[in-house]
Amino acid sequence: MPIEVLMYNLSFNLPAFMFIQIILILMGVCMKLDFQKFLRASLTVGVGLMGVAFLLETILHNLSFVPDMLGSKFQMENVSLDIGNFVISAVSFSTAIGAVIIPFIFAVNVILVKLKLTNTVNTDLWNYWHYAFTGSIVWLSTGSYALGLFGAAIHLIITLKIADVTADLVQSELKMKGVTISHGFSSVFIPVFALLDRIYDKIPFFNKETEPKSLPAYWAWFSEPTLLGILIGLVLGFLCNDYSKGFMSTVETIMFVVLNMVALVVLLPRICKVIMEGLIPFSKATKQFVDRLFVGRSVNICLDSAVLVGRKNTVHIATILVPIYFLVAVFVLRLQVIPFVDLTTLIFFVAFATPIHKGNARRTLVSCLFLTVFSLFGAASLSPLITEMVYTSGLHMSTSTTVIGVTSLVAGGNYVAILLHYLLNQGVWGFVAVILVTTVVVKYTIQKEKNRAIKQDK
Repeated sequence: MPIEVLMYNLSFNLPAFMFIQIILILMGVCMKLDFQKFLRASLTVGVGLMGVAFLLETILHNLSFVPDMLGSKFQMENVSLDIGNFVISAVSFSTAIGAVIIPFIFAVNVILVKLKLTNTVNTDLWNYWHYAFTGSIVWLSTGSYALGLFGAAIHLIITLKIADVTADLVQSELKMKGVTISHGFSSVFIPVFALLDRIYDKIPFFNKETEPKSLPAYWAWFSEPTLLGILIGLVLGFLCNDYSKGFMSTVETIMFVVLNMVALVVLLPRICKVIMEGLIPFSKATKQFVDRLFVGRSVNICLDSAVLVGRKNTVHIATILVPIYFLVAVFVLRLQVIPFVDLTTLIFFVAFATPIHKGNARRTLVSCLFLTVFSLFGAASLSPLITEMVYTSGLHMSTSTTVIGVTSLVAGGNYVAILLHYLLNQGVWGFVAVILVTTVVVKYTIQKEKNRAIKQDK
């Protein structure tokens, strides 16, 4: 029986955002959690996913005239709005892949640790959405559920191996033992930043240690979510207004767009925190399960990359990137992507760049400029698949009205997800290429860990 048919039968033909509650309840039973606790937690996750669907459908319906106006007035086609990684995380958990991703990824992780192919256990269940996203876009583009799960597992393996080799860096930065970071987005850019750092070593301009100066007060418009929503809402309101209808119509249109944009950037992340709240008991139970499973063995437990954002220049550079994103979006992509909600989370783009570049602001900023351009192009290229996920495969929103294209700078900027999506759509040779590259990554990182252990023994 094909795995697609099997999953269809096992899911009782329920929407994925309902089926995930059954999966979580079964996990609670297996981990011997208090019944009331895991029942309440699983329903909280479901309520959060429904809340995202309700609010997102309302706002996107209200803003459905925006792409039409941009197209008719400025000949802009295929315009997509960045709805943020919080929403994409909820959408990813709401797909057929996302419904089973938590037990699947955890099981793969445990097997890898048992085989001594990694020394890292990722108990940060919320950030499993990155693997759900990768698996979902592979599934949607190839039509193969099995390939979707395979893509999610490969993404996990790559981030675990990066976490293994960077454990010392993370522990030194945080001054904590037994932890590391295996974030599906931030971690994958560590090799890129490390390579760029070696290049910077050969350029005198980058060898001077620098610290950013304090930013003027008006930069709050680029860092505070509500002010950012007002700013972008005003711009879109002016661009998409029909001025032939008079002054009051203009005021009404601008206020309408501003209110919807502020609601998107303020309310949706808060609703998504309900999902996080529901996953917390399962994350704690998973950590306890790992402690019992690997008694006598020292394994590293994953933290969220948010623990690395405390440095002053990390915050400053993330703020400086906001207007840069607008400039690139307007002059390079001609507003194919409207940067918005993920602009409030750019600090995660900088999270690993700062420690790798040892606090050097020049190096950190230039590295993040590469990431800026890449994430915008990635967000544009994946927009059709992300839009399909949101409207049909994930939240199952109504498509009776004009569909506004949606995307995410974080999801679109994940080159591992993009490469897996591309390669697994190339047939047998692409599948073989993924296997070979992953094997090389695993062997290289294992050898690097052995060499490091030998040096420490000496």
